Amino acid sequence: MESTHLIACHECDRVFRRPPPLEGLNVRCSRCASDLSSAHLARPTLDNAAAMAVAALITLVIAQCFPIIALKAQGMTSQATLLDAVSSLWAGHMGVVAAVVFFTRRFQGSSATHCLGCVAWDKATNT
Repeated sequence: MESTHLIACHECDRVFRRPPPLEGLNVRCSRCASDLSSAHLARPTLDNAAAMAVAALITLVIAQCFPIIALKAQGMTSQATLLDAVSSLWAGHMGVVAAVVFFTRRFQGSSATHCLGCVAWDKATNT
């Protein structure tokens, strides 16, 4: 059975077959008696797609700013972000490796966010 024909209770997670959309139909869970009428409206929208893409972009920016490694030894602490690692590679005459790390860091996250937005946009416009 396809998952598009199923709905789940948001209170107890019991799964039901989706009833036909009838005007004035009030659907309730047989286990906890919570209202399931809004389950017909649970379709992906452009607002949902935009919210997911923006949240992913914010998370990506935050992840780029925080250290990826932290070392503590004899009371001294040393931290490095990914950009610090790229600059250390460049200073160590490993320009090719630094370039690969930099462009992978730069484009992988933004392309993943772009793909998420495109997929969500497609789902929102084709349903």
